[in-house]
Amino acid sequence: MLLLTLGVLSGTPVLLAQPTITEYPLPAASSPRAITKGPDGNLWFTEVNKIGKITTSGVITEYAIPTANSGLAGITAGPDGNIWFTEPSGNKIGKISPDGVIVEYPLPAASSSPSSIIAGPDGNLWFIEATGIGKITNSGVLTEYPSGQMVPSESQLAAGRDGNVWFTGLASGQIGRITPSGAITEFPLFTGLMLTPLGIIQGPDGNLWVTTTGTLWKFTAPGSAVPYYIPTPPSVITTGPDGNIWFPKLFNKIVKLTTNGAFTEYAAPNADGIVAGPDGNMWFTDPQGDKVGKLILSTVPPDNLLNLSQTSLTFSGPHNGSPPESQTLSVTSTTTASFTAAASS
Repeated sequence: MLLLTLGVLSGTPVLLAQPTITEYPLPAASSPRAITKGPDGNLWFTEVNKIGKITTSGVITEYAIPTANSGLAGITAGPDGNIWFTEPSGNKIGKISPDGVIVEYPLPAASSSPSSIIAGPDGNLWFIEATGIGKITNSGVLTEYPSGQMVPSESQLAAGRDGNVWFTGLASGQIGRITPSGAITEFPLFTGLMLTPLGIIQGPDGNLWVTTTGTLWKFTAPGSAVPYYIPTPPSVITTGPDGNIWFPKLFNKIVKLTTNGAFTEYAAPNADGIVAGPDGNMWFTDPQGDKVGKLILSTVPPDNLLNLSQTSLTFSGPHNGSPPESQTLSVTSTTTASFTAAASS
């Protein structure tokens, strides 16, 4: 008798696989948030008022920020070999070298509250601020581009394959595009729904993927988007080394999404930031547990192990080291949350 426990996401059953997850503890009240892969082969992350570094073997180093109560937010690897970050409460952009030297750049406008930051396709750093988009060169020259409306701190940026930077947070269900020279164009993601886009990523399929309340959207062209319903969409999404899209989800889950829209959930701690590491694993921050963790991709079961629909189940793969045998399946429980199926040869 083979007992299988299955799950459902947006009406589509998925295997709740249990890959190996390893966590590394931080000092109490560290509250790690954003995380990025550094140019030095390590992972770098923001804490309350420190920048943290962790090697792929779990050795942690912390660097205090010169500005007290700076309230760190976004972090990214820069094209200059440094790691760049934002200080919303300190109203500054900062950078830290791989050996821990920190330089800070005050923003000209008071209460700019910078949040998300990325390396742009033009070789500069781009960041979200309260009233628009900012750009800073590797030498610290700042330029600000007002968007004409307030931009939420949860908004995100993505470097587009078209050489522009794309961003979320605009009202009326729109996403924005800003050129290297600062020209902003807004595009409707959907019509008739007053939802605010938050997370955004350039997907491995060449499309932009955008999250909103209750839905994740594949933005294929201006005015054309494909929705995928998820109960608790994230504000942070990233691409993995496996060619899929990954994001943390409420209630202790990390989710993998294929570019065809198939979801798989993995039980995990309360992840917040997530990024593909230099070791081929998915690294994440756990602010509630004061930890940094990694999900080991080599322990994730193959996608084709189980092929499911709401009315049928197909099991493929070796059976006790032998070729698959014909099996009879009986579903003992069906709900919108989970299936439990028993299989016997």
